[in-house]
Amino acid sequence: MTLIKQLILQTIEQNDGHCDWKIIKPKVGAYHFAHKISIPTDKQITHQAYLLEQAGAVERIVEMPVGIFYRITPWGHALLGPLHKRIGYFLLYKKNNLFALSALVISIISLIFSILK
Repeated sequence: MTLIKQLILQTIEQNDGHCDWKIIKPKVGAYHFAHKISIPTDKQITHQAYLLEQAGAVERIVEMPVGIFYRITPWGHALLGPLHKRIGYFLLYKKNNLFALSALVISIISLIFSILK
């Protein structure tokens, strides 16, 4: 995960799981400025937020008079957590992963039994 994506997720998580776009942009820029890294443009930050949305880590909530809000999903919380939390969420909650892994385990066991005979 890139630094910008991680900063976006952390900013949303620190604001009780939902955050206005006007808060995300300055925090990402301030982090880069404080660490003397080139500050990303608004288009780069928007693109990274779009990629997070496509991955299912955040939900975009558009409220026209107020602005754009992002809400973090359980997958976004798992991405910020430790490795075992990410793997557990990936196995149990992502589409069809549990079935694919169980089929893989069964096929490996059957292959082992066929070789041992």
